[in-house]
Amino acid sequence: MQHERPVEHRPSEPWLSFLTDLDAELGEPADFHCIGGFVVTQHYGFARETADLDVLSVIPPEAAQRVAGLAGRAGAHPARGHC
Repeated sequence: MQHERPVEHRPSEPWLSFLTDLDAELGEPADFHCIGGFVVTQHYGFARETADLDVLSVIPPEAAQRVAGLAGRAGAHPARGHC
């Protein structure tokens, strides 16, 4: 059976606040292709605490360095400042 999720899915906290702040600072649209505990928790709803966001790629690629710089300001665990 395939898991169905709502069309308007929003990440839970503290991820929603972190990504909203990152989006506001970025100033340009960007798509994140993610893996790891964040995806398992958000997409499948499994209870698994994670303190990082494993990003495979950022589209457009030109935004990747800016995203890394903005996210890096929060330290090794981006969600830490949003808990």
